[in-house]
Amino acid sequence: MVLALLAVESGWGIHQRSDVSFVVSATTGPAGAGGANVTLHLRSTSAPLALNVGVISVTRPTIRPDRLFVLADPRYPALYTNGGATTLDGDAIRIASYLATLGNPIPVQTIMGSDARADLTADPHAAFAVIGLPAPDTLLSNSTSFLAAWVRAGGLLIWAGGPLGYASGHPGPGGSFAFANLGWTGQLLLAGYPLTDPARVAAPDTPTMRPPPPLDGTNASRLGSALSTQYYATPAGANVSELAAYGGLDAGFDSAPGAEGPAAPRTSIAYVPVGHGGILFFGGADITGYEGYVPFANGWITDGTAVISLDIALWLGLGAVPAGTYASSQRVSLGAGGSASCSFALPYANASFEWIVVDLTDSVLLAGATGFVPTG
Repeated sequence: MVLALLAVESGWGIHQRSDVSFVVSATTGPAGAGGANVTLHLRSTSAPLALNVGVISVTRPTIRPDRLFVLADPRYPALYTNGGATTLDGDAIRIASYLATLGNPIPVQTIMGSDARADLTADPHAAFAVIGLPAPDTLLSNSTSFLAAWVRAGGLLIWAGGPLGYASGHPGPGGSFAFANLGWTGQLLLAGYPLTDPARVAAPDTPTMRPPPPLDGTNASRLGSALSTQYYATPAGANVSELAAYGGLDAGFDSAPGAEGPAAPRTSIAYVPVGHGGILFFGGADITGYEGYVPFANGWITDGTAVISLDIALWLGLGAVPAGTYASSQRVSLGAGGSASCSFALPYANASFEWIVVDLTDSVLLAGATGFVPTG
């Protein structure tokens, strides 16, 4: 299979490179105990490449997102997007481009907060991204649990804007905004358990909830490495032990034990299965440091929402849910016109696997993804 190599341009969109293409093929053979060996053969036809090659096991849910809604409302306070609705409009375009590259071009559209409830009601199998904005309080507040019920019925919530479910509200007169925040209760309503900490968490102004920056994940999880995810902020991220106890998946970078007090390690990206749906949770918007969950001026991740866009597309582009049973990755270097192979020992043959190749030669270069079922 010949794949066109696409590149991220300074965090704003992608373009097809004319100087690079490469060929990837897969062969499988039997292994002991019912497993299979898969070998990926890669060949560059032009420029040198430094690749991260990942293989993961996946499940094929009966309900998958058929659309992605991105909340992009200029009347909402842009706490973490470093550009508000304009940035989010660009994110939606970028995610759509990535998804097309990955062969899963589901529709992507931006929506206003006032339209969100009607849009999600009309499409219960969509994905809904809240990136750096409060959620509409018609979906999430002390008076409604609509968003929680929508997820449990089969929706996918993508939350990247501080603690899960923390902030919501609606615009008021004269450019004002009326907050209806659930605070730390929001994560209990959406996930069903205290996701960020292993016990019911304290208010954000207590000393235990104000760890000093930097709050970054430094250790890539197996799944995060295989997916080539890039987002690394963990200040409000899911507690790794608590996540695993409830069947969630660590898809990001983990903070070091003790780095954030008893809550550590936390992960920068978590997938939380909830009922027939799930939540993809980014643990701190696009910033690295918090003081009472207000961003430090110098704490921004470089091209933060661009990184989030890439990781959202990598997740949705699979068209499946990664399973926690197998994830592995290898780094491969190819010279100009060179070739290389990398092998993975899969624990079982009768299952679906995905391979993902991301080129890290210049910034983040998305090479492509596809799936295969080993023959054993």
